[in-house]
Amino acid sequence: MSALETLTELIQQGRGAPEGVLRKAVDALFGERYQRSAGKDAQIRDAYALAREDAEAGIPWAGLINPDNPNSGPYGGTSLVWFPGESTALIGFGVGTRGISPDEGILTRPGHRRRVAALRRLLAKKGVMIWSKADPAALGVSVPKTFSSQFPEFAGTFKRYANEMYCVAQVPSEPKLAEDVVRAFLDLYAFERDWPVLKAYAERVRSQLLRVGQTEIVATELIRIATRLLDALVDVQPKKPRSHELDRAGTPRLLENAVRNGLQALGWVVDERGLGGGHEMDGLAWQLPLEQLWERYVEAKVRDEVGREGGDLSVGRLGQTVFPLHWSTNTARSMTHLIPDIVVRRGRSIRIVDAKYKAHFADIDEHMWMQLSNDIRDAHRSDVHQVLAYASLYDAEDVTATLVYPLRLATWEALHERQRDAAFADLFHGSRRVRLELQGARACIDRRIRQSRIRRPSRAAAHHHRCAGEGDGRERR
Repeated sequence: MSALETLTELIQQGRGAPEGVLRKAVDALFGERYQRSAGKDAQIRDAYALAREDAEAGIPWAGLINPDNPNSGPYGGTSLVWFPGESTALIGFGVGTRGISPDEGILTRPGHRRRVAALRRLLAKKGVMIWSKADPAALGVSVPKTFSSQFPEFAGTFKRYANEMYCVAQVPSEPKLAEDVVRAFLDLYAFERDWPVLKAYAERVRSQLLRVGQTEIVATELIRIATRLLDALVDVQPKKPRSHELDRAGTPRLLENAVRNGLQALGWVVDERGLGGGHEMDGLAWQLPLEQLWERYVEAKVRDEVGREGGDLSVGRLGQTVFPLHWSTNTARSMTHLIPDIVVRRGRSIRIVDAKYKAHFADIDEHMWMQLSNDIRDAHRSDVHQVLAYASLYDAEDVTATLVYPLRLATWEALHERQRDAAFADLFHGSRRVRLELQGARACIDRRIRQSRIRRPSRAAAHHHRCAGEGDGRERR
């Protein structure tokens, strides 16, 4: 059993936890989950004895406080504490009764406020009963009665510490969920105290992420790259950079734009401004859905192709391929624009590329068209109709409409070796030809990426690869 599992089980036992074991359980975290050297900066308090001696004399609790405090008596600054009950336990963050000092730098930072709010949202989604203040340093704000009244056995705890608590949650009875709750609070406290996480723990996190993201091609690739970076930095002592150091590092003109932008983003994190770089007190949220990441990835590969082979590139996200829909009446209109992802013009030829973060290419290759579910077939038809609608927008003799789907590396290599990673079908209207392409591309960002650019399939490839069709129920290639 890990140190975290042991500690969680002890917290769940409430007032029935064996005497004198809590301190050992917390100590065991250092050397297993966090670097052993961080243990000297952790002060552990165990006041469970108050429950055993005289329940009316005080409130039993245990937890971690700022190491600059005395070994006993009232303390100041932020703390991670848990309160044992007879049937359940509470865990949370609180400010010592002596005030926010010596942790003003943590409690008044917008970043800490954002992280506490994010923790509350995360655990609430899992069904955990949890509450938090908008401002951890606002000692005049108490835990609301609507929350505290749900835990009558902790009436004395809330009466005494309602103003000091700024995030509190019930420890669930279900072991796995309880461990998630204890882990979330511990890791956030460790982050604020700058306790380095051990590589062994980072490896467990990587394994968990791989299990969750196993069906997400881009996610697994990013995890692999992140692991490689962690391995390269395993012997490096973590150090939080200062803003002026990052500013100086990002000054040289010889730096790649990606490095310069990365240093700027680090500066935003150091300044607690969020990855959006905003100056607002609450910062800016930052997220990148995987479908957007896939679209940018495909765009980068097409840009690379155009840079080598020539042509004029237009991108929908930059507003360069917008076609307004002019409706006869405003009451019946639905869509207002058609916006192809990517358009490449070479003379009288047009190529439209639409990136789809779906598994359709692998599905069609592995299964007969009629064996696919109706949902998958309907979604694929929708993709085809969409890109063909884009093709109708351009007055060119030769139009190619390409749908690009992601493939796992092993799948892509197997198909590419047999020249089955692409397929096309031709549609003719008079002298005009529209070619529909289905392209499977590997979502792999490494030194071999140049070899897997979005390419036009040869006629030999078309002979070996089928394009899903309808009518007679057979697959056409």
